Amino acid sequence: MDGAKYVNSHLTFSCVGMDPRARRFLWDCIIRLVKEGHAVVLTSHSMEECEVLCNRLAIMVNGTFQCLGMSYVLSVVLPH
Repeated sequence: MDGAKYVNSHLTFSCVGMDPRARRFLWDCIIRLVKEGHAVVLTSHSMEECEVLCNRLAIMVNGTFQCLGMSYVLSVVLPH
């Protein structure tokens, strides 16, 4: 494997409806897990959330992965 610590957890729409303080707390927890070497899988429709929390993004359309890469690269190559 790649040396990451895997945790059996999956977050879906983690910050929908959260107040800004709670959202920031959750984001800080996720960032801390990543810094500790854990792999985190996050499902979200929020590009803001993905840009803050993810070092790689996968775009899925109709159940099929369309692309995988860093958010700044995908924002340049994908249509808006």
